Amino acid sequence: MEENTTTLSANLPQSLVIKYAPALLIKDQSLKTIDNVLDAKLPSLNILYKQNEADLKLTTTTWLIYVNEKLGINNTMSEEDIEDVAALILSDYGFLNFGDLKIFFKNLIMGRYGEFYNNFNIPKFFTMLDVYVEKRLDKGAERSKRKHENFIKNDPEAARSSSRRQ
Repeated sequence: MEENTTTLSANLPQSLVIKYAPALLIKDQSLKTIDNVLDAKLPSLNILYKQNEADLKLTTTTWLIYVNEKLGINNTMSEEDIEDVAALILSDYGFLNFGDLKIFFKNLIMGRYGEFYNNFNIPKFFTMLDVYVEKRLDKGAERSKRKHENFIKNDPEAARSSSRRQ
């Protein structure tokens, strides 16, 4: 049974560990691109953190363990490293959501951020996550600019007002 993003973002009291489990989201066909994630309007990690901190930490840790095992390399992150990375994701990347993490982790597993050279550690993880974040921010800015241009195009008064500010 596949769930769509609308279902994924509904009924927040359900355990986040179940709702955002790697095995569920990795197969979710509705979240393939950054555009899909932006359109899904999933709650950010910050919002989920306020609602259920312990469950969110466990869910994020579960994702990291999943990825650590899927990579199939000798030098993966230790249990302590995974806990540190989960805490850093929640403190420094709380604007992301589980759709973002799904795409990032899927691309990570598929090797789209480069070679691991038999080593997966904290700096390598965050270097790769920053590549995803930069693409996501660029996509958001591009969509915002396009939305503004469409608004100006469809509202002559807004177009005059906008040209006066420049």
